[in-house]
Amino acid sequence: MNDPPNKPIDPESALPPHSSPIEALPPQLPPFDLAKALVRTNGKPHLLRRLLTGFAEQYGGAVETLRQTLHAGRRQEAERLAHSLKSIAATLEARELADAAQQLETALRRDTEEDCSCLIERLQHVLAPAVAAAKTLHQPAAAQQPSIPRAQPRTRRSAILAVDDQSHDLELLSEIFRDEYDVLLANTGESALELAESRLPELVLLDVNMPDMHGFEVCRRLKQNPLTREIPVIFLTGSRDAETETQGLLLGAVDFVTKPMIPAVVRARVSNQLRLKKAQVELLRLLANKYLDDLVDELERSAQRDRSKEMEIKIKNDVLSHLSHEFRSPLAVIYTFVTLIADRLAGDLSEDQEKYLQIILANTGQLKAMVDSLLDAGRVEAGKFCLKTQELAVTDVIEMARSAVQEAADAKNIRLTVECAEAALSACADPIRLKQSLSILLDNAVKFTPPGGRILVRTGPWNEHPGMILIEVADTGCGIAQEAIGSIFERLYQIDVSDSHGRRGLGLGLHIAKELVRRLEGKIWVESALGQGSRFFIALPVHSPLVGNFGLA
Repeated sequence: MNDPPNKPIDPESALPPHSSPIEALPPQLPPFDLAKALVRTNGKPHLLRRLLTGFAEQYGGAVETLRQTLHAGRRQEAERLAHSLKSIAATLEARELADAAQQLETALRRDTEEDCSCLIERLQHVLAPAVAAAKTLHQPAAAQQPSIPRAQPRTRRSAILAVDDQSHDLELLSEIFRDEYDVLLANTGESALELAESRLPELVLLDVNMPDMHGFEVCRRLKQNPLTREIPVIFLTGSRDAETETQGLLLGAVDFVTKPMIPAVVRARVSNQLRLKKAQVELLRLLANKYLDDLVDELERSAQRDRSKEMEIKIKNDVLSHLSHEFRSPLAVIYTFVTLIADRLAGDLSEDQEKYLQIILANTGQLKAMVDSLLDAGRVEAGKFCLKTQELAVTDVIEMARSAVQEAADAKNIRLTVECAEAALSACADPIRLKQSLSILLDNAVKFTPPGGRILVRTGPWNEHPGMILIEVADTGCGIAQEAIGSIFERLYQIDVSDSHGRRGLGLGLHIAKELVRRLEGKIWVESALGQGSRFFIALPVHSPLVGNFGLA
């Protein structure tokens, strides 16, 4: 009969002490084929003797129990008893008894009210002599029944978990693997799940047909648990068919072993799966190491490139800063004396001389602006400038920046207008740095807008972020290609505009504006399309909450 549900069984307690003498088995014991049964019990006579004597004790009253359970309508219980009897008879090589038990199990499994009296009578006919033969053997006094330990101590050896409700199958699996592994035994699904999570065995041998929890459900839960999902599962089944195998493989099982088990086959299948698992782990380790090596190499190359780039930028900054300081004094002298001559403080000038002096003044002013930009860029990147944030009227700063470029706009007949949503609109910023940023945007707008074009500066609360105000500088100039927008604020970046007039500058203006606005805790960006003009935006934090609506359509 089925063993009562228990917790994991200690494999060591299921074996007799090695010092105890074991009586030799008889050469013949019909209806059992002892030679074949010895092969199925891993060549262990003491295990075969124990299974035979246990068979006589457990199944002597099996027929009467079957009749009683069927009379009470407990058909599934009778089916499990027939299945258990079939399994032990097959292991002990009592083929006629195994066939009779299988026929009864099959009949009971059918969803009908089939009368099984004849099958039970046939089973009784072959079971009685088998029990009588088994009773002729005596269990050694030193042998003991499997006991239930309170805990499974952790050892250094790898573990295999065997799960089956049949004690003889658990004993057999323990005998097969006990020399190489710690064999963890469980005769219920719940105890199997607990053991799997606590010990994390290398592999699980799982019976399909168990009364408390079906083997498929145990497998499903193992695969759902992140701790146990990678443990290979091999199903043990007495009725291997396509449907059962398909369902098991879909749940994640790696193989099946058919009952009654042949130790050599079980060992081979377990060994194959463990070798495969080991190979997979080794492959993953090699791939991980290769990935880490490649990542480290790439990080080293990236760090080297960054160091080279930093060194290159530092050298450029040092050279440009040095040259800027060296150029500044001579340029100031040139500009001063050219101005004195142009103002006729050194004497009268002819019309051509005055014309040439104005050209010199314009180019000297442009060189002076470039030198100032180089010095400003170096100070901004080094953080060597002072910010004096305060509450200021944005319209006043915009007006100062507009005045600085108005003459250049008038020279190109460009209409420059300012629109403010509120006359007293305020922000928290440094007025000098904000004016510098706006002057850069306006100077670029004048530079890249053709004669007769328009430039619009407008400001107001930013609807998307109530805590900030928005300043827009829009022009009808040549616009910026989409591929260039992402680089336009980079240091020394210059847009290639073939039809622009005059010198293009050093590509530092927008970079300086971006750094200044960022240090003012603001944002700067551009929206543009080639041939459709550009719209630059500066967003700044307000000093106090503002109320109002402002659109940028």
